[in-house]
Amino acid sequence: MNNSSKEISIIVPSRGRPEKLLQMMNSVLECATLPKLIEFVIYLDNDENSDYQIFNDKAVIVVGERTFMGKMFSSCIQKSNGKTILICNDDVVARTKGWDEILYNNLQSFPDNVFLMYPNDLNKGADLCTFPIFSKEFFNKYPGILPEDLTLIDLHLKDLFFQLHGLGSKRIKYLHNVVFEHLHYSIGKSNIDTTYASRHRFANDDLFILYANLRFNLSEKILNDIEKKSLKKEILSNKTMVHKMTTIQFCKENLLMLFFSNAPIFYRLKLFLYMTARRTYSVFIYRFKSPKNKIKKI
Repeated sequence: MNNSSKEISIIVPSRGRPEKLLQMMNSVLECATLPKLIEFVIYLDNDENSDYQIFNDKAVIVVGERTFMGKMFSSCIQKSNGKTILICNDDVVARTKGWDEILYNNLQSFPDNVFLMYPNDLNKGADLCTFPIFSKEFFNKYPGILPEDLTLIDLHLKDLFFQLHGLGSKRIKYLHNVVFEHLHYSIGKSNIDTTYASRHRFANDDLFILYANLRFNLSEKILNDIEKKSLKKEILSNKTMVHKMTTIQFCKENLLMLFFSNAPIFYRLKLFLYMTARRTYSVFIYRFKSPKNKIKKI
């Protein structure tokens, strides 16, 4: 079956984990009803030392510099052939038989291809779209959904679609009956390795806050397009994009995000408290700690 007939493209960045990646891919295909309609697009760093040769015939391979998730995902999506994009991790095992059939059935609710769905990861559950699912058509039409210098893509996408929800168009859906189990070390499902250890969990929070204005404007543009109205605002951010803010600046921008959000008030408050908690934890835990391997700034 040629690449043009693929329906689902699973995007997976991987580093130092060929065995885990193979386990993930096998579980996804074994649980699928129509595995031939699924492709994998793998992002590998150009300094990768592990042996990924086995995947040359099993996936589309994209090799590039070690960079932010937004740029990695975008590079892979541009090389993908599927109509539906599923962003995944290599430390995942699919548990639901016929998960793809469930997804296809849910896609029928969104004939215009404007949607965000996500499976049950058995950790964050409905609280975070850990593995986002959206259409390639949506990605191509609205490039702002994946800022290249952003890592918190899951939270960025969820917030964007909650903005849209607050404006009156609910296009986000949690697939509770589709289990893609996240075997993360922090919940005791795997051992910590160098890939986990090199990541600073909160290093990109500042940019997520600063991209709030982009999400506000983008949600309004999407709604205008859905309802066939004229565009009211340009998709621009008037914030200066920085990779590090002082705690005072962070708190100020977090408050602005709370007050100017289009999202429902309960969600806004929850996000505000969540980001505040992350900042507090980061100050106390990471103040004198930095990742072992910093990614290259772009």
